[in-house]
Amino acid sequence: MEKIKFEKDTCYVGIGVSPGIAIGEVFFLSRAREPGVSRTISADQVGEEIALFREAVALSKKQLLEAKERIIDKKMHQHLFIIDAHLLILDDKMFLNETVARIRDELLNAEGAVKNTMRGFEKLFDSIEDEYLRDRKADLESVGDRLMRNLRGETIRSVDEIREKTILAAHDLSPADAMQIDRKRIFGLITDRGG
Repeated sequence: MEKIKFEKDTCYVGIGVSPGIAIGEVFFLSRAREPGVSRTISADQVGEEIALFREAVALSKKQLLEAKERIIDKKMHQHLFIIDAHLLILDDKMFLNETVARIRDELLNAEGAVKNTMRGFEKLFDSIEDEYLRDRKADLESVGDRLMRNLRGETIRSVDEIREKTILAAHDLSPADAMQIDRKRIFGLITDRGG
């Protein structure tokens, strides 16, 4: 999104993909991928970092289960598979064990361990020939981003915060976010990545 600054307003310029214009309050949904900060820890910090990782996993699961309830309440059962896929990643023994091993054996902090483990899984997905399975990499990235935000203690804005006649602006809109949006409240949609 190109940003043009006026005296009191900010104007975002992009490519229109549907007819019409929308004027209204903008809700920024930030899901920008920020890489985890890797740092070496001392042996006596291992337990604390493993606990931080497990807490972030538990919080991520809680958030996804809450999202799942909202989807069920909206009677959008056909989309539950996306949330279920994210929950499966968070329950995956290989992912969990490999991340804990990186903390314990490589003396990496939790963010660095998650980043390195996710990078390895993403490379694995890149090498898959089946296009459908390769596209599931987006689910992996979404889970990794959620974990990173929870490890940093960042507040994750929810699409439930969107009020009436709002323009939703996001770098990218994950399928998990898209299916939770109340379309009656959205007046316009702006994304960098399209799709």
